[in-house]
Amino acid sequence: MRTMKTRWTLTAISVVFACTAASAAPFRVLYWNIRHGMWSGQADNYGKFVAWVKERSPDICVWCEGETLHRTGTTEVIEDKGKRYLPAHLPELAARYGHAYTAIAAHVGSYPQLITSKHPITTMRKIFGTPPSRMLVHGAGWFRVDAPGRS
Repeated sequence: MRTMKTRWTLTAISVVFACTAASAAPFRVLYWNIRHGMWSGQADNYGKFVAWVKERSPDICVWCEGETLHRTGTTEVIEDKGKRYLPAHLPELAARYGHAYTAIAAHVGSYPQLITSKHPITTMRKIFGTPPSRMLVHGAGWFRVDAPGRS
C-alpha cells in the first residue's frame, strides 16, 4: 500500500497551499491577528484564548503581531523583552491547544508572525526585506508543513 503525503506551503504574509494528495479529512488553518501578542489574555493566563482555539480544532495556526508588548488592559509597554510572554513561550502555549510544532517568521520590529501546527513544520526561509525601501515592514517566512493523509 502506498502512503499518500500532503505538503502545505505557508508564508507568513499569506497562506498558500500545494496539495500532492487528496483525502476526505479536512485541513483547517486558523489565521488571526492576535494584536500586540494578546495583551488582553494575560489576566487569565490565556485560558479563554486556548479554549477558543481548541473549539476550532485547527491543524495550523498563523498568529500575526505575535510579540507581547503591553501589560493586560493597559498601554504600559513591557520594556524588558525577557519578560514578554510571546514569542518566547510559544511552544508551551501551543501545546495547551494541542500543537506540538512551532516556528517564527522573520522577527523584524515587534510584530512577528508565529506558526503552530499539529504536524511537523520545516522553516524554508525567513524573509527580512532590504532597508530602506523594504516592503516587508515586519518580516515574513516560508514554511512547509507535512500532513500525511490530509487535504
